[in-house]
Amino acid sequence: MVKVQECHMFKTCMDCLGANDPYCGWCSLENKCSLRGACAEAAQDPLYWLSYKSGRCTTITEVHPPQIQRTTARILNLVIDNLPALEGQFFCAFSALGKVLVMNATRSANGVNCATPHTDSLPPIPPGEHHFTAKLSVRMKVGPDFVATNFTFYDCSTYTSCTQCVSSDFPCDWCVTGHRCTHDTGENCRNDVLVTGVAVSIQVMLSKV
Repeated sequence: MVKVQECHMFKTCMDCLGANDPYCGWCSLENKCSLRGACAEAAQDPLYWLSYKSGRCTTITEVHPPQIQRTTARILNLVIDNLPALEGQFFCAFSALGKVLVMNATRSANGVNCATPHTDSLPPIPPGEHHFTAKLSVRMKVGPDFVATNFTFYDCSTYTSCTQCVSSDFPCDWCVTGHRCTHDTGENCRNDVLVTGVAVSIQVMLSKV
């Protein structure tokens, strides 16, 4: 048994709930392990202060789409389990390569939706690399990031050979005549011979199962 005043020693939700201490629980939107009385508004929503009996943390379980071409912008749907039903402004924060870009988010039926940052504001992909992984976190107007996951920005145009392009982990295709790797064949490979990427082929095969 851990002394009740030592809840703060647990820095993650899993560690906090895994301690099986009846007095300690995870204050989800404040991102801390604490006594129930030290978690603001805990009485308003059972998901605000999670006890060890629940064994379930606030978690981003899915992001749709799970990754995007760096030169495009998309609306992301973040599926978040055990998100308290509180009113307020949500934000998505993208942290990578020394930059933190914060975007407005809206509450959805299963989590939050937010746009990816403007392409001009994203950091460049490092030389010799084909992608970078950002920490995608969710926060409210006041308080810390309370849940996070990884999100990848890739760039098909960084591949300079057909083999590299079509065998990459990303949905890239090779335009034979144009000798270029692209994420958008409709825009960049019109009337061109196309070699379909492995990642795309796998997705197509799975969709037909």
